[in-house]
Amino acid sequence: MDMTTFQRQYLQITQINKGGTGVIYRAYHQNLGKYVILKQITLMQDISFVRREVDILKNLRHRFLPVIYDFINVEGNWFIVEDFIDGTDMNHYIKNKTFIPEPLAIKWLHQMCEVLEYLHTRRPAVFHSDIKPGNIMIDANGDICLIDFNISVLCGDRVSVLGYSNYYCAPEQIAKANDPRSSVVIDARTDIYSTAATFYSLLSGIVPSAQTPNRPLAQMRLPYSEGLMRLLDRAMLTDMSKRWQSAAQMSSQLNHLKHLTAKAQKAKKRAILLFIVGVIIAGLGVICTACGVHVNKIAEIESSISRVNSRYETEGVSDSLIEEIQAILSDKSYSSVLRQKTMSTAQLYRMLGEHQYNMDTQSGYASAGKYYGKAWDLIQQSDASDSVKREYAVNYVMALAVSGDSVGAQSIADAYIYGYDELTAIAVKVQLAYSRGEYDNVLSLAAEIPEGRDQVSVRSRLYKIIAAAAEKNFPLSSDDMITAAGWLKKAADIDPSDATRRYAASYCMNLGNILSDETYYIDAARYYESIIYQTDEDKVNYAELQAVRKKYSESLSLLNDINSFDPVLLCKINYIKAMDFAGLGRFNDASDYCYQTISSYNMLNEKQREKIDVQAIRHLMQQIGIDGEIF
Repeated sequence: MDMTTFQRQYLQITQINKGGTGVIYRAYHQNLGKYVILKQITLMQDISFVRREVDILKNLRHRFLPVIYDFINVEGNWFIVEDFIDGTDMNHYIKNKTFIPEPLAIKWLHQMCEVLEYLHTRRPAVFHSDIKPGNIMIDANGDICLIDFNISVLCGDRVSVLGYSNYYCAPEQIAKANDPRSSVVIDARTDIYSTAATFYSLLSGIVPSAQTPNRPLAQMRLPYSEGLMRLLDRAMLTDMSKRWQSAAQMSSQLNHLKHLTAKAQKAKKRAILLFIVGVIIAGLGVICTACGVHVNKIAEIESSISRVNSRYETEGVSDSLIEEIQAILSDKSYSSVLRQKTMSTAQLYRMLGEHQYNMDTQSGYASAGKYYGKAWDLIQQSDASDSVKREYAVNYVMALAVSGDSVGAQSIADAYIYGYDELTAIAVKVQLAYSRGEYDNVLSLAAEIPEGRDQVSVRSRLYKIIAAAAEKNFPLSSDDMITAAGWLKKAADIDPSDATRRYAASYCMNLGNILSDETYYIDAARYYESIIYQTDEDKVNYAELQAVRKKYSESLSLLNDINSFDPVLLCKINYIKAMDFAGLGRFNDASDYCYQTISSYNMLNEKQREKIDVQAIRHLMQQIGIDGEIF
């Protein structure tokens, strides 16, 4: 299928997820008259085998599975087309710590067993191989839908593992991934383990591990029957031969939970008698062992926190880092130790607050205030220095102020910040003035900021607030824009985060366009080149910057390495390529890409069109000699 046909058939293409084996888009299918999912396969070794796997999946028909419609090739890029399920995945319930009543949990578990038994009894057998909370949707009827088969892992007689999802994969998947030639078996019991691990997290709120033993559900004080908890515990045993051997067997046992509970209670009574005898004999040994376990738990937590801090230094508050932090904080086996390590726990909550603050939404600011508030409460209980405590107070105050709670922000500022160091006092005054719309006051306060590179997070946020105030100053002048750029450059020069440098790069590029000043282009290029985790949008923006600087060949080279089907980016890519070819004197190619730009623009919805500079495209068309109003 060529790109033009693809863009006519699939409208409103939006990326909604990205994983190790592909990128997931939602799109409107013209012929079907409904939304579908486009799963782009990016990790692939044998296209003929993948095609055969998709053909197998296309023939699957079950009420708890999405319909697979097609497998298409768009100019060398392969996509699976399947139903879009309008609902919420199980990860939503876990993250929000939603209590799931036992009857509902049993219903969903029955439905999972039913669909797994259907898959496992096909000829050839189909194994999902990537069951996790994010791949189990709950639709509008309250039923499950199992999505996102890991096609590049296993189907029928093909036994290979190219990757796995942390936490919910079975131990044998990790073993097979580490040594593909091993004799480790991957079969129905692998899906059974992952299903149980998902429900383990759903019921307990604890993220499981495939690499270390998990605390059995039956040993926790949870509001669920012992039969249900033991059923899931057995499904998660490391020894595959001791798990339920089929989904049908596990489903059958779900119908006999009372029997499992009674059996467990008898075993518990016998265990209590043995324990009473044993505790008398081995009391001292138990105490020593308990101390050793506690020491080991402290070492485990310290190792986890050290890893988080190391990642934070190199990549900032990335989404994957935030998931790791949430896993640590939600692990109930860590809770007693975390309560003792107040400074380390405060640091984890501070990172969560920073992540939410950077989202730049009202809900993000509210969540940031919640996390910064927890961090502030904890740091006050620690033996941190006064300067560290003031930095935490500043974070909390700024989050409160930007979310509209100026009274709460002012009270904390009066009690803990003013009268100490000059920087934090000014930072709070700037944030409060900005939250009240006093932009002139913000710019006046900027002159009082002491020089230095200390307290990076405070300075970076302070500089960005002043830049925003300069932009909002009315009427906006070129001097205000130059002022804003100056403060953003100061923020980017001290803050290593991608988000800050991306912000500065974009602003400098726009200012360079307005003022026709090469020095701002040079700054923008420097910041784009320093971004560690570049997105497709970063690469497109950098390519446009190179085109504006008349480095047309470099711009084309950058664009040719981008493999995106985001409709807005596609429109921009076509426009930049037209600009590059025009600059190189290849006007026929430039004309072709101009028409492709127009075609891709006409496919966009109203909101997407706001991101496209139509005047720039029209100006380029006039330069090339394309006449007429064709938008």
